[in-house]
Amino acid sequence: MRKQQRNIAIVLWVAFLMAIAAEGVFFSLFNPDELAMASGHEWEAMGAYTVGFFCFWGVLPCAACWPCG
Repeated sequence: MRKQQRNIAIVLWVAFLMAIAAEGVFFSLFNPDELAMASGHEWEAMGAYTVGFFCFWGVLPCAACWPCG
């Protein structure tokens, strides 16, 4: 594997692990049902957890690579 591909894989794996931790902390502080009512959307808790996880997983690699670019 080339060095750049390896580095991308490392960043994505670490972002995956941190997204798990960030989601746990975030949803420990905020109830998904209350967030749904506040936003005016109607979704179930599992949907909120899924969207939250993918948002964290998308933002964390960008934040990790921002200083490098």
